[in-house]
Amino acid sequence: MFVPISVKPGVPAPLILLLHGYSGNGSRVEGYFGLEQVAAERGILVVHPSGTFDEFGNRFWDATDACCRRGTTRADDSSYLMQVIDAVNRRYPVDPLRVWVVGHSNGGFMSYRLACDHADRIAAIVSLAGTGFHDESLCSPSEPVSVLHVHGTS
Repeated sequence: MFVPISVKPGVPAPLILLLHGYSGNGSRVEGYFGLEQVAAERGILVVHPSGTFDEFGNRFWDATDACCRRGTTRADDSSYLMQVIDAVNRRYPVDPLRVWVVGHSNGGFMSYRLACDHADRIAAIVSLAGTGFHDESLCSPSEPVSVLHVHGTS
């Protein structure tokens, strides 16, 4: 977790939940995106957890029917990541209108899952190289969630 010095005790701050891709981890994804510098300038909390190990020894998010269930390992990552947000909020007040999820690949799929499952708590997502569900009926958000979808090489 990254807490900028500009975050003031008792004052709600925005939060970015940064999610790695398949076989990545929380610390490597920060190196890839480099969000902490921007977060420091703007007073944004950043948390970058790591997913569960699958039976092949790779970390993953159990995201959608489109990605990335390899093997038989299952995890309730949707609930887990809400618990991560709750844990951050217990230490530093989080602005409930500015909780953003940024994900790469498998983490992008997981960002879509969170937008579907927890639209009441997620303001926006950014998905880089990850999409939503194959079966769109599996996603019924309770309210709109803003989406920035990045897919391509340009």
